[in-house]
Amino acid sequence: MHDKKIAWIDLTNRTVKSETIPMEWRRKFLGARGLISYLTWSLTDGKSDPWSPEAPLLIGAGWMTGMPSFGGRTFIGGLSTNKQRVGIGTVGGHFGAEMRYAGFDLLVIRGKSETPVYLNITNDNIEFLDADYLWGLEVRESQEAIRNYHDDHEIRSLVIGPAGENGVRMSPIMTGWKNAGGAGWGAGWLMGDKKLKAIAAHGTGEIKLTYPNEYLSWMKEQQDLLLTRKWVKALGRYGSPLLYSVSNSGGWVRSKKTDIPLGKRQEAITADKLDPYTLRMAACDSCPAHCRHSHYISEGKYAGTMGEGPEYSGVSGGGAGHEILDIEAILALTDQSDRAGITVLGGGLVGEINSLMQEGLLTEEDVGYYVDWGDADALSKLIDDVAYRRTPFGDALADKEDAPKRLPPAVSDWVGVYEGGIRGHRANMGGVKSFPLAQMVNVIPSYSKTNRPGMDVLGLPEKFLEEFYGGKVSNDYRSYEGKDRMVWFHEMMYVIGDCLGICRFLTIFNCPHAPKFEEYIELIRLTTGMDFSMEDLWEIANRIITIERLTQEQHGFGSRQWETLPEMWKAPITGGVLAGDSLDPVKVDEFLDGFYKLHGWDNNGVPPKELIKKLGIAKAKKL
Repeated sequence: MHDKKIAWIDLTNRTVKSETIPMEWRRKFLGARGLISYLTWSLTDGKSDPWSPEAPLLIGAGWMTGMPSFGGRTFIGGLSTNKQRVGIGTVGGHFGAEMRYAGFDLLVIRGKSETPVYLNITNDNIEFLDADYLWGLEVRESQEAIRNYHDDHEIRSLVIGPAGENGVRMSPIMTGWKNAGGAGWGAGWLMGDKKLKAIAAHGTGEIKLTYPNEYLSWMKEQQDLLLTRKWVKALGRYGSPLLYSVSNSGGWVRSKKTDIPLGKRQEAITADKLDPYTLRMAACDSCPAHCRHSHYISEGKYAGTMGEGPEYSGVSGGGAGHEILDIEAILALTDQSDRAGITVLGGGLVGEINSLMQEGLLTEEDVGYYVDWGDADALSKLIDDVAYRRTPFGDALADKEDAPKRLPPAVSDWVGVYEGGIRGHRANMGGVKSFPLAQMVNVIPSYSKTNRPGMDVLGLPEKFLEEFYGGKVSNDYRSYEGKDRMVWFHEMMYVIGDCLGICRFLTIFNCPHAPKFEEYIELIRLTTGMDFSMEDLWEIANRIITIERLTQEQHGFGSRQWETLPEMWKAPITGGVLAGDSLDPVKVDEFLDGFYKLHGWDNNGVPPKELIKKLGIAKAKKL
């Protein structure tokens, strides 16, 4: 653990320089997200363009990835294709563990190859290999081709699909059949722009622990404890689609433009309906939860469909969001999206197509065909139109942030545009006040994974919440009281989890009894012998988040004026138990005041010089 290595990779000149990660960096930023955010800020400035050869793409394994643990995530970062903000994302699966076994914890990839290339990482060695035979292949085909070429079926790969090759802005970097990271900011496009098709890794090295016996005993206790939690048990039985019934009954899943929950009709696509197609429940590296469906459809229209998932977002946004209430169609569409490398059925504006056509803001002539509610065949066409840019309309949607400029003006007003960035559908989140507020201040606009307080909907006792969050927080999800503290608290916890490689589902996301800073401190001590206090971790968390804020600021976006919500999200909900609910702009401003204060930022949301000095923030030199 004391000889973690970073590889500086130049695709233009095809050179690699490796060195030990400085101990100072590890103490200040831990690993994965912390180091990636720090180096993204250090390697860029306000003039940096995400498509320039010098713009970095960074891949980092979590602190505990590859060890017996409760998380094995890989982190991805760089400049977002959305107005050059910071881009961060995490991906599950097994790649990060293999990268560590092969000798590296962090890759900093710069430059551009003139021809398709992929990186092959073996024990302390990185080679550049021709990827012409991979270019054009789908996500799963690419990984299988790499395994066959090397005659090594234990090799793991990060890859892009056709969507990444074709510059689709919502394209992620993927591994396995459906693990995806960086879809919200176009990580797949950045990788494709560098002509980097894949990164393959297989190693036989060791990850040394300072106190191995004590660590294994302690981790066994932690895993056993996690498996007693109702949330983790349910994940192992149903996966993330278990959230769908709760969301629909709570009125948070939209149906058509009316915002009315699906009611009894939603029973056709609840998590238990996946049972006839489930082959097994799979897990990411070292994870005890086993929340991933491996599925197969043996007969009927979609016979032969085989993959993993869908996740909650595929059922809610991809299924219910389009009024598709056929679980087999959802499985088929999810697999199609994953293969093309454009996850969650395309996301963003694609999720609004039905509403836009119903309102007459888009016509059959605009799209090339009519996309009606519940029409899985039309949606299937649309997915490929976007992923392969094969029609003018698909080409426009592939641009995502620039799409409104190429479509009827009224489209922008409906979907909501954040400096050109399409937010996607509202999904009734205005009723759960902390959810849209969290997305408003997220480092990636409209993204939910870095700060969403899923616990807000549990209705826990207020006395417990006050002790848990260290201040008064209402247990009514419609209330604004204490939601600034709640969002801030989850953001701080999650960033440390991201540094360690812990899956969001095994944090306090939806379970108050999941591991927190106390457990993180012990984990770090047993693996490295390094001692951190609670105060140390709070400071590290704020240092990382503040650096991400500074990256936004150097591009002109890290301040209050940019933290707004689309008009679509502000409008009153028109049906269901949340009918009439909307966001109060005065309360939203009060939320921002409290959130900024908790971080130590000024009233405009800008980190002051005194805080930057206190946190010891300075750009790395000689990179």
